[in-house]
Amino acid sequence: MTREETQHVKRWLYSMATTEQAIYNLELAIEDLQARIENPPSYIVSGVGNYSGISYSGGEGGGSKEQGYAEWLEMCESRLSFLEHHLDKHKRKVEQYRETLEKLKQEPKWGYTAGEIIRKKYYCKVRPDQAIYAMFLFISPEWYYKLHKRALRYFFDVLPDVFLRQK
Repeated sequence: MTREETQHVKRWLYSMATTEQAIYNLELAIEDLQARIENPPSYIVSGVGNYSGISYSGGEGGGSKEQGYAEWLEMCESRLSFLEHHLDKHKRKVEQYRETLEKLKQEPKWGYTAGEIIRKKYYCKVRPDQAIYAMFLFISPEWYYKLHKRALRYFFDVLPDVFLRQK
């Protein structure tokens, strides 16, 4: 693995916690937008607002409130589609991370410890490295760095679509 590839894997791993927060925020935004779409303003529901073609929102030629609402609704549908696309993308990313981490932990002899290194260092963001190998895993610094390198290589090899597509 080159230095650039290693840095790419590290950046991807560091982004997991913020990706999960983004999923939460996207779900809230989608919920809010759906609620606003499902509950139109009272002037739309009651039919009040457009008597004999008189414009109520922008003066002459400004269009009716209903027309403005219809345009807003159309914009909301495209926004909803955009948010759902990004939500799916983020969920796939987190799912890839979790599945790869679980498979890494199942590797005989070194996998579980390497998985814990990745989880502590990149997801929990424990600093410094000494805290991970001395306080959590009780392993030597040499073994820690060897397993860390092996774990990064594992992610790089298992997720080629993530790390090789930019070339």
